[in-house]
Amino acid sequence: MKHNEATYIITVQARAETLSVGLLEQGRLIEYEVFPRHSLPVIDRVCIGKVKEVSLTLHAAFLDCGAGKSGFLPLRGGRKLACGEELLVQIVKEGTQDKGYLLTEKISLSGKYLVLTPFDRRVSLSSKIQNPEERARLHRLASCLPNLKQTGYILRTDAQGQSDADIQREAEELVKQWETIRRRAPYATSGSILYQPMPPVLTYIKNLPTGSIQKIVVDDTAYYRQLKDALQSTYPALTGIVCHHDQGRFGIQEFYKLTSQLQRALAKRVPLRKGGFLVIEQTEAMAVIDVNSGSPAGRMDFEELAYSTNCAAAEEIARQMRLRNLSGIIVVDFIDMRREEHKTALLDLLRKATHSDPRRTTIHGMTNLGLVEISRQKKSLPLQVSIQLEAGGQSYEEFLEDHEENYD
Repeated sequence: MKHNEATYIITVQARAETLSVGLLEQGRLIEYEVFPRHSLPVIDRVCIGKVKEVSLTLHAAFLDCGAGKSGFLPLRGGRKLACGEELLVQIVKEGTQDKGYLLTEKISLSGKYLVLTPFDRRVSLSSKIQNPEERARLHRLASCLPNLKQTGYILRTDAQGQSDADIQREAEELVKQWETIRRRAPYATSGSILYQPMPPVLTYIKNLPTGSIQKIVVDDTAYYRQLKDALQSTYPALTGIVCHHDQGRFGIQEFYKLTSQLQRALAKRVPLRKGGFLVIEQTEAMAVIDVNSGSPAGRMDFEELAYSTNCAAAEEIARQMRLRNLSGIIVVDFIDMRREEHKTALLDLLRKATHSDPRRTTIHGMTNLGLVEISRQKKSLPLQVSIQLEAGGQSYEEFLEDHEENYD
């Protein structure tokens, strides 16, 4: 995909309790998430937490962050805390019933082009920026960013191709946000929110390449107006691509064929374009994907058949991990291959196929048994849980309490 080629459509379906957000690439669904409609996002929120309990066994503290459940803060390097102590923390992951939200004291503020890291003064570039000339330009620009003596930056993938002025402007805005947090923190009380992340639709927009969004389609009049107003103050150039979908004969689900694509995404068996199929099983501990060749026609050499099927599987696995939001440990049982060059090429293809995934994804290599181990960052609910939430009558918070074991 060219950097400025508009290929994505974002669909937004607003219901009484939830927002369902779909991301389509050239008509094919690649992400689908469900969010609470009337609650502010919690992940990435910066707030004041009060220590309720310190566990020497877990090397962690439990904090009250005023977010509906406790927070779990790992303590490293001999860090000691006392009950009643108040800390500036950031919520980085949905919690579990036992531990609550995962917290960190290493605050980071994310923009479209930059991540500001006040407690890490290093400056680094996204590994996905590979053009040597562009990396050199951004390194030069990074040396001129504001407040370098007190803070650090990560230049995100979307910084490539952007003007120095736009990146500098965003850096100045992030520094202002941090200065506001820093000034307010000493006087804020426990549970105070000092930084509130963007609503989910704006986060989707922020994380997509500049110029890549063809349109944003909303089926609810009130939310359509609300989103237009929010974009006017954050990404004014995008207000023109927000459309209201008049239900008419076909709603968003039918018009963009979301229902059929979601049904296929929940199926255990996934066909491959060159024959063969995947079998995807989700357990509490991990996701397991088995690659099968099916019943091929003709007299194709088995090694070539295995390699061809595995390559098609690698590309589909990258899409399925993102669409189903598989996270944590993922183990793939590819068809056995004898040639080392085929194994190396397959791992290279899998890395390339997961390159555009916004979640941090690491291919750990192939074991002696031919299994490929993958780890993928956890940040939100698996697709199967989102679909249950979308269909249910519970509130978002009640649903998470009842179905916690499905996504922990």
